[in-house]
Amino acid sequence: MKHAAHPRSLVDLFAGWLWSFHPRNLPPMQRANYARELLSWAFLPVMLGAIEGGTMSVIVKKAWTGVPGISPELLDFAVAFVSAAPNFANLTSFLWSRVGNGRDKVAFISRIQLATCACVALVAAMPTNAWGLLGTCLLVLVARATWTGVITVRAAIWRQNYPKDGRASIAGKMATVQSIMLALAGWVVGATMDLNPASFHVVFPVLAAVGVYGNSIFRHVRLRGGRRLAARERAEAGTAKVSANPVRTAAIALYAFCRVADDMVDLGDSIERSLKVLHHRLDRIYAGQPENTVEDRALAVVVQRHALPRHLLDALLDGFGWDGHERRYETMEDLHGYAARVAGSVGAMMCWIMGPQQAVTLARACELGVAMQLTNIARDVGEDARIGRVYLPLQWMREEGIDPNAWLLAPVCTPALQRVIERVLQEADSLYKQSVAGIAHLPRDCRSAIMSAHLIYAEIGHQLRRIGMDPVNHRSVVSGKRKLWLLACAWLQSRWLTVQRHQPQPLAGIAYLVEQCQLSAQTTMDMTLPKPPRIESMLNMLERLEIQRRQISGVPVNRFQR
Repeated sequence: MKHAAHPRSLVDLFAGWLWSFHPRNLPPMQRANYARELLSWAFLPVMLGAIEGGTMSVIVKKAWTGVPGISPELLDFAVAFVSAAPNFANLTSFLWSRVGNGRDKVAFISRIQLATCACVALVAAMPTNAWGLLGTCLLVLVARATWTGVITVRAAIWRQNYPKDGRASIAGKMATVQSIMLALAGWVVGATMDLNPASFHVVFPVLAAVGVYGNSIFRHVRLRGGRRLAARERAEAGTAKVSANPVRTAAIALYAFCRVADDMVDLGDSIERSLKVLHHRLDRIYAGQPENTVEDRALAVVVQRHALPRHLLDALLDGFGWDGHERRYETMEDLHGYAARVAGSVGAMMCWIMGPQQAVTLARACELGVAMQLTNIARDVGEDARIGRVYLPLQWMREEGIDPNAWLLAPVCTPALQRVIERVLQEADSLYKQSVAGIAHLPRDCRSAIMSAHLIYAEIGHQLRRIGMDPVNHRSVVSGKRKLWLLACAWLQSRWLTVQRHQPQPLAGIAYLVEQCQLSAQTTMDMTLPKPPRIESMLNMLERLEIQRRQISGVPVNRFQR
């Protein structure tokens, strides 16, 4: 006679559930990592339990009640703030996912775990006054934000180390351990606060030390395929940058070619031969058959994508040639012609790449480039003189009684020279003011950057005035703090720009550039240029090379930038 099977006792069920946490229940390759992670999650939550929303609200309420200078309303606000800190911190998860891309995941998580432990320990150092209450609230928020980073990036480790079919079970076990230890830590903190409201000064450093011990265990976790994962994430991020910001990529390609062209003219044996080679390279670029160099192939991509007018690059090369021959400029109108070629053409190309191709917008972009070049000329009077060059209008110098040739032999700053420089800066200021109207025509995501360049370059002239208008002996430099302020101003001003109905006529020196652009817009509307191969990979390569070059050595100041 068969007997019915007896149901398992609660002890057997509990023992079976507890045994399921043992690493031997997993495949051999997963056991070591699982054991380290599970053990670390038995200690790290002890530290985290100290700053749980409910726990911290009790601590704040008990420790700061009745403290002079803290009103009941302020205390209630602080209690609500620390209770909601975990919810606020969760909003940072998208930032952590971006910051963690391409990094060593275990080392990255380990560092932000230590940051969380440091915040918990620092809470113990907060005095029981108004400033201590503020510091506690901020530390809790930072600690919760860093822990959000741990949770966000930890998912990548689980995806790599554990197969999909068993991942949910493993995550559940770790979450169970974390919940139990969180509850235990909360009970310990609550019990000690009942005994003495100031006990958190002692308990928190102890809990932080427990968290540091858990961190020391977690650091030995190994990420399977970690290097491949980091490389893949960096590659994907680079591709996203190129596709998400085509203006920046096109600007890098344009800058790279201009830098190479400037160096060829400057360092070549013959200016005419260098210019002939550069024009031939442009011929091949516009024919869709660029030379096998990164710069030429990248520029061919920009030409293909944006139908960039050829005459703008020809004008830039003309400006390089004028510089190579050390041409001088009799009048301000002559100087406008030079600035239009070496800077106005660049402004027009950037405007064209950003999208607007109307005559009025291109004119304002050219004028902004000319204004920047005039500012550079005023700033670099001393540096140019020491290499035998003068860019100031010769007519203005003679009107002030200065012989340009004699002055170059012994350049000194005199009141007469200062008046010439002031006139150049006033001309630049007038063009800066005129060019603002064109920024309103740019795409919204481009306005702030162009306005920033406008304000920072104009500030060079203002700084030159502040140091006594002496560019012969002193170089005008805009400080980092001032640049940050101007960047903020640019961001605000770019939001309030409006399109103006009545626009001034283009500067005479740039009129031909604008007119040729309009002809190019009409002739290229239905024309398709030959398509260079491997567009995306070429732009990716160029951007990586440019970033590496900037990291290895500072970016040289080329003539087209001055």
